[in-house]
Amino acid sequence: MHIPKLSNSIFMVLGLILSCLGVYFYDGYSISKKRGENTTYFGYVKNRSSQIYEGIKIIPQIAQDAQKSGDDITMGSLEKVRQALFMYSMDNARYPDNIEELLGTYLKEDDKIIRQNDFFYIKTASGYKMGARLPLSNKIYSIEE
Repeated sequence: MHIPKLSNSIFMVLGLILSCLGVYFYDGYSISKKRGENTTYFGYVKNRSSQIYEGIKIIPQIAQDAQKSGDDITMGSLEKVRQALFMYSMDNARYPDNIEELLGTYLKEDDKIIRQNDFFYIKTASGYKMGARLPLSNKIYSIEE
């Protein structure tokens, strides 16, 4: 069986992490003793470790919530573009041939949604179709008029 060789830098990082955890636990234990709490060092480490573990378990949910908010932001940005298209059509009695015609007057020049590679705008005979890929679901969200 071949065991891959680990570089010294990995051991240095692991050592640093373990040192930080040791200081964290010892400092916390010292504070708990000063407060008069009746605990052993190992009891304190066990308790805090389980609390840290419980905190780590929710990280995937936090990441998922952040991505969901990314979907919400994308949908909100598309709604803003839809409103700009509506204003343009009211002023010009037609929809623009390309989305860049909205920049400046109807949309900010630095609007990120229309700069994304997966954003699309297509003028149709009766209106338009536009959309973008949502970050979390990886689905295309589109609006038609």
